[in-house]
Amino acid sequence: MRKCEKIDLEGIEEIKQDKHADYMLDCGGVIVVVEETSRSKLDDVNKIENTINWLRSYKIQNNHNYIRYFLGIVHHERGSDPHLEKVLRYRTQQEQKRKPPAIYCSARCNEGLTKIFSEHKIGL
Repeated sequence: MRKCEKIDLEGIEEIKQDKHADYMLDCGGVIVVVEETSRSKLDDVNKIENTINWLRSYKIQNNHNYIRYFLGIVHHERGSDPHLEKVLRYRTQQEQKRKPPAIYCSARCNEGLTKIFSEHKIGL
């Protein structure tokens, strides 16, 4: 299991002007970007994508080439936009050509989040 450091993105000045995800987990070679919401919307995916793009430019400028991939998660408590899964699959397909790539997914409640973490060998 990869051990992770949780970073609250609200406290980072450089990203405050853009819509961004709530927090990230730095798990060594994997960076997990999470947007917490009660009911997911397509705008939540944009927040994750903005954050990943910012992280790519920041990490590249600071020579952090150890990142294998990004994992973007929309974590919702209740229902989700009916088109959310389709958009997440499409964004993941688009990302396969980028370096490092991003995988987008959604998790309903904490059990869904735990399942994703175990699939990617992420421990908190």
